[in-house]
Amino acid sequence: EAPTATEAPTATEAPTATEAPTATEAPDSDPVAEAQAAVDQYFANFTVGPPTDGPASVLEGKKIFYLSAGTTSPSGTAGVEAVTKIGEQLGADVIIYDGQFSPAAYQEGIRQAVAQQADAILLYGVDCPGNEAALQQARDAGVKIVGLASVDCGEANEGEENLFDAQPLYPLPDGDGTGFDLWYAYGVSQAEYIVATVGSEAKIIQFAVPDFLVTAAVQKGLEARLSELCPTCEIVDTVVVTVEDFGSGLQAKADQSLLQHPEANAVAISYDDLVTLGINTSIVNAGRQDAMTVVAGTGFPATMDIIRQDKGLNAGFVQEHTWDHYSGMDAVNRALAGESQAATGTPVIWYDKTHNIPADGGFVAGVDFVAIFEQTWTGA
Repeated sequence: EAPTATEAPTATEAPTATEAPTATEAPDSDPVAEAQAAVDQYFANFTVGPPTDGPASVLEGKKIFYLSAGTTSPSGTAGVEAVTKIGEQLGADVIIYDGQFSPAAYQEGIRQAVAQQADAILLYGVDCPGNEAALQQARDAGVKIVGLASVDCGEANEGEENLFDAQPLYPLPDGDGTGFDLWYAYGVSQAEYIVATVGSEAKIIQFAVPDFLVTAAVQKGLEARLSELCPTCEIVDTVVVTVEDFGSGLQAKADQSLLQHPEANAVAISYDDLVTLGINTSIVNAGRQDAMTVVAGTGFPATMDIIRQDKGLNAGFVQEHTWDHYSGMDAVNRALAGESQAATGTPVIWYDKTHNIPADGGFVAGVDFVAIFEQTWTGA
């Protein structure tokens, strides 16, 4: 087993992203063994940190426009706190803009960044498709555009021009990848955890969120890996969740799916917010929390408590939002310094009740990534 959070090594002991071990291969004829080998690696990735080299900060005096898809969600709040702290430490002027989950607001925010003569825009959860005109205006004005948990136009639609100057990179099983690749890998890992836990007769209810390209990638990754790994497994229902469902509507959809599919023995949820919006309550109300393997991600305190208390969630992938935003600001720094990007983001890490979960609170990384980034930027 990988070390628990309380046993985590210090930052100096952690291997860097380039040293991350590769997954042990298992015979193709045994999907459960193959899936378990992958899951064991995801647990072990708990001790993989960002690289310890990179360009010193050039952000002092620079104007960085942080455009979040929405600052009121847990991930949005964590992002605002992280980029504000980094800006203060490095002497950058960070401007926060709340996109309010509105495409019209995203475009207005990009135009405001241009009007305020920003040196760089850090997008969070704001994709290139649909925002091409505003992004092109920013490029024409010489503003560097960095996409964090955002998908570039060429990634979404083959043959289209990419409009981001940079994206944070992540050390993934098949090589360094963008945020889109990371979220696709999350979906792959969900399929593997379910097969490793439930076996080759998994019958899955999937909660998919196609409104955001990164969460749409989770669905694609899960479906592709399940088809390849376990032909005898089955997705018995795909519940499509839209932003309008973020409320009582989501629990109603979960209630209905659980009622219609008594044969389901697993549930795959795109990310943690949907769990606390009602899906786990539906599972508990149906009395099925002990009869199903339920997976999500990203590791917030509320969902960790649900795992600890066996209340409708068993495991999840890590999206460490503070680390992600440090990686995003590192990408901004590298872009402004004229340096190439490196895999500074998290690998695919998993937690469940017996792996990588602290006694209380949310996920705690096994490396002091803040200290590593600060050492890189300031030499202190």
